Amino acid sequence: WTEPEKETVAKHFQKYILLKKLPGKREIQKCLDAELVLRKRTWRNVKDYIRNTITATERKTLSKV
Repeated sequence: WTEPEKETVAKHFQKYILLKKLPGKREIQKCLDAELVLRKRTWRNVKDYIRNTITATERKTLSKV
């Protein structure tokens, strides 16, 4: 993932990441249609990236305890 792609996904799905929930296909597809930087990604790629980001955030939080 490139930095612009990561920033775009974070901007669109920050609420979901903070709530530790995954967006649906419809929300992801709207983002893909609106953002040219994500044209090489599928909705599944984006969902997996969000899932991995949530998991990594949880691990970082647990390792600090």
